[in-house]
Amino acid sequence: MEDMRRFCHAVFQCLDYAMRWLHAKRSSSQLSKAESKAGSKAEAKSHAQKVEQGKRDGGDRARLLQRLQDIYANIDEPDGLEGISAHLQVLDINQQILSHKKAGRWAAAQSWYEMQLAEKPNDLTVQLGLLNCLKQAGQHDVLLNHIDGMRIDSSVDSKIMPFAVEAAWVTGRWDNLATFIGRFQGSFAQDFNILLARLFDSLHKKCGEDTLLDSIREIREAVASSMTTSATISLQAAHDIMLKCHVLTDLEMIVSSRSSTEDDRNKLMVLLHDRLEVIGAYFSDKQYILGIQRAAMELMRPAYMDLDVSGLWLASARLARKTNSLHQSFNAVLHASQLGDDAATIENAKLLWRDSHHRQAIQMLQGAIELNKFMSQQGGLTLSEGSLTKLNSHQKLLTARAQLLLAKWLDAAGQTHASALREKYQQPPKTFASWEKGHYYLGRYYKKVLESEQPLKADDQSDAYHAGEIARLVIENYVRSLLSGTKYLYQTLPRILTLWLDMGAQVNKAPDGKALLPAMQRRRLEQLSLLHAFLDKYILRLPAYIFYTALPQIVARIAHPNADVLERLVHIIVKVVETHPRQALWSMIGVMTMATTTKQASDRKERGTEILKKLRNGSKKADGLSGSPADLKQLIRAGERLSEQLLLACHNGDFHGNKAVQASLTKDLRFNDKRCTPCPLVVPVESSLTATLPAASEHIKKHRAFSSDVVTIDSFLDEVLVLSSLAKPRRLTARGSDGKTYMLLIKPKDDLRTDQRLMEFNGIINRALKRDAESGKRQLYIRTYAVVPLNEECGIIEWVPGIRTIRDILLSLYASQKISIDYHAIKALMEAACTTEAKLGLFTKDVLGRFPPVLPMWFMEQFPNPSTWFGARLKYTRSCAVMSMVGTILGLGDRHGENVNLEEGSGGVFHVDFNCLFDKGLTFAKPERVPFRLTHNMVAAMGICGYEGPFRKSSELTLSILRQQEETLMTILEAFIYDPTLDLQKEKRASKAASKGGAGVKLQPQSVVDSIKRKVKGLLPHESIPLSVEGQVDELIKQAVDPRNLAAMYIGWCPFL
Repeated sequence: MEDMRRFCHAVFQCLDYAMRWLHAKRSSSQLSKAESKAGSKAEAKSHAQKVEQGKRDGGDRARLLQRLQDIYANIDEPDGLEGISAHLQVLDINQQILSHKKAGRWAAAQSWYEMQLAEKPNDLTVQLGLLNCLKQAGQHDVLLNHIDGMRIDSSVDSKIMPFAVEAAWVTGRWDNLATFIGRFQGSFAQDFNILLARLFDSLHKKCGEDTLLDSIREIREAVASSMTTSATISLQAAHDIMLKCHVLTDLEMIVSSRSSTEDDRNKLMVLLHDRLEVIGAYFSDKQYILGIQRAAMELMRPAYMDLDVSGLWLASARLARKTNSLHQSFNAVLHASQLGDDAATIENAKLLWRDSHHRQAIQMLQGAIELNKFMSQQGGLTLSEGSLTKLNSHQKLLTARAQLLLAKWLDAAGQTHASALREKYQQPPKTFASWEKGHYYLGRYYKKVLESEQPLKADDQSDAYHAGEIARLVIENYVRSLLSGTKYLYQTLPRILTLWLDMGAQVNKAPDGKALLPAMQRRRLEQLSLLHAFLDKYILRLPAYIFYTALPQIVARIAHPNADVLERLVHIIVKVVETHPRQALWSMIGVMTMATTTKQASDRKERGTEILKKLRNGSKKADGLSGSPADLKQLIRAGERLSEQLLLACHNGDFHGNKAVQASLTKDLRFNDKRCTPCPLVVPVESSLTATLPAASEHIKKHRAFSSDVVTIDSFLDEVLVLSSLAKPRRLTARGSDGKTYMLLIKPKDDLRTDQRLMEFNGIINRALKRDAESGKRQLYIRTYAVVPLNEECGIIEWVPGIRTIRDILLSLYASQKISIDYHAIKALMEAACTTEAKLGLFTKDVLGRFPPVLPMWFMEQFPNPSTWFGARLKYTRSCAVMSMVGTILGLGDRHGENVNLEEGSGGVFHVDFNCLFDKGLTFAKPERVPFRLTHNMVAAMGICGYEGPFRKSSELTLSILRQQEETLMTILEAFIYDPTLDLQKEKRASKAASKGGAGVKLQPQSVVDSIKRKVKGLLPHESIPLSVEGQVDELIKQAVDPRNLAAMYIGWCPFL
């Protein structure tokens, strides 16, 4: 073993020397070209980056940009090419075609290739380019016709035939397929499409199952032999191999199901659909897989029926519609219609609507519904009773889908009056009662009615509005949707709670400007009574994890003035804690330890104590605990002891100075570890506290939201790190029951309930980013972490390891270059630069000139491997864009260098300290002028594209998703902003603004809501015409990099770093 270590050490020494020699003897430009030719695109980009750092004149830069454009054209990074193009003043025709192909504009690229082919009919490169355009556009018939008309030399058949065989199996031309296989001159093992074509030819010849499975195994072996080191260095590099393996597994399952039962075949179709969804936003890969699945099933009839194949055609149609390939989508719908699938009518109507033929789309859908088309027997099939029930369920769902689509279109087109529209929305839940979408949209319609009445004068509002009947209808339909699924959980549950709690609080209050008549009060009480009778039934039926997702909002309202409402709130809390005690009790700790400084706080503590007493005396055994109900008593007692000790650790200790210091948990903070550990509560980290929601196919009641193997707190280590910031937060280390250590930051003198709600909000945004195909493809995200308030002044924050502040990184890099910061001199220059436009150069030249951008150096030092360097830089750029947009919408300020961090392992951007929300930065003595942090260092670290390309595109995608999800996000934010326990006007918050020179301006909840809504809609301050997503992003970037705005920032923000 020792000899092996020495041999390895010697080898790596030789490699290190060789690399240093190569870099010394060869220019970065030469290395970039060599690596590109060798297929190492990441290495080529890395060397090109070094060239960029050394070259600044126009000619060299233009050549470098063109070189980078060639590199980006050959890698799977969708935005880099666009970023490079933005820096080229004029694009030549080849560069334009490159951009068209990268953006999926195949028709434009096809036209150019056809023009080129007229001039150079024998040019193989042009011919292959045209065939690729036709393939990507789904024009397989045209592709085959083009190949038939080509004069192909037999020597180039091996390059043409892979296109031909794929088009043949997609269009079902099996005789042509055999001909094309015979014309292929190359090695069969070298081309995957040819291997698949031979398999399909065997299927067409009715070969046995064993023969087919042997063929699949042989193809898999050929794929495995191509798994070289360079082909598997990263997920991106291995993409094609993974796609081939996916295809072979699908084919294996399809072939093996030839003799299976109908029920097994239905399960297979569901499995194939779920596997396809895993691929995400790779639409061309999905179309490729669907084409292969259809071909296999067509050749295996009668084992697979028309409806199986038509379902795959409709999946292709939906994909094509989403990518605006309407011709391809119409073609797929036509195939599904020919197979007798009535669902094709819905997809056809959607295509008409997408193509702006709104009236025809509505007529087509209305006609199909009136003819009862979706409820007719499918194709005269003879089915078993169980299958018939399943088919009836399928037909009801189709009918309900058509009815809801019609209601939404009539609503959007404004083509029907209110009562008729209400009837249209009521039809889908009646047709198919267990479909959550039908209930959700009916509730959404009533919410729209409710919101239309809110701004009216009291005399103009309807009696149904004043009585609370409309609010009740919203709540009831939203609750019904939750019983059938969780897709709309975050749109519905916060709104249910807000409307219900407000309805209970207002039941005895007169409307503004109107007396409360006895008859109206009776109607209000009747509506509330009806709602409570409904809720009593559904609180029992809904699983506890549904309510767990909104537990902080529920616990915050236990001081509610209405006794009937309070009774049901207590019932919900008890149900959640009994079902998920190890997780849910963390939300109750804040009530256990609350200071009674106000009557509201006193009421909340008193009622919290009553709830805990009820839990202790309850007869029901808590879920996940081994013994009797006494275990829950012990758990509550353990939670109380732990919270007491954590509060002691928060407040104890006398620490001074501006440096982090080590301390003892037991001696300095007087924390009694033996008194409170081991504790059966889970370690308060995000992975333990977040409930998982059921997938669409799972039964909602059987779902387990938390793993049975939870990690609880075993003990605390004695070493504590006291940080240098003013509040002296302390980093504790807990040892979990799994033996691992978990770091937690306990923070005194700060109300973390706002941070907790903001993390919940960011979690909702993350779900939206994952669901969107384009953002999912780019892996856009916000890094979140657990926040657990201990009371209104202290709390726990999950410590995220491996992060470092941007300020610390930059200061280290400048120190290594002997560059120091004279804050006094810089402040004077910045103040002088703000006086007149002519003096702005004092900032751009004198200040920024002292601090050349150095952040790119950190990425190169931190990620020496070119592939990981490129991935880290992309992650940095994209995560920076996401948080920049979300922060802008929320009015997040105070983004100085210590509140923006980088993840040392991945390059991702990580934000902390969310105290300065809702545009509070505008109230500072030096109001914040920039919407987010985008200094010259941050731009330089994004590479030669700067904020063009990945940053701009990721910003546009994020802002677009925020607009699409406006209703959901505003529901969450309004519950947060109007929460009486999270007073936005607290003096403590105002004093923080004052500490930065502000006037301590108090925020009004309604003005905060209105401001956020304006931003989401794209309205700039004092403007009445909204900007497009692209226009808003462009304006925000301009504001963020404008030297006039940067020079006007306060000195502590460090706009020069």
